[in-house]
Amino acid sequence: MAAAEESKHRDGARVTLREVMVKAGAPEAWLPEDGKVKHEMPKSVPKGLPKPSGS
Repeated sequence: MAAAEESKHRDGARVTLREVMVKAGAPEAWLPEDGKVKHEMPKSVPKGLPKPSGS
């Protein structure tokens, strides 16, 4: 919600997670390196999951 409010203050401009966290006073250790959260793909597929249905 803080990012949405900050974007509104900037006339709809994009706001990074890092910018919002810095403004909120988050410690440097908590901040993403470049403002983007990086998600890694799982190295293995969990067993026992149902197969996708074919519509």
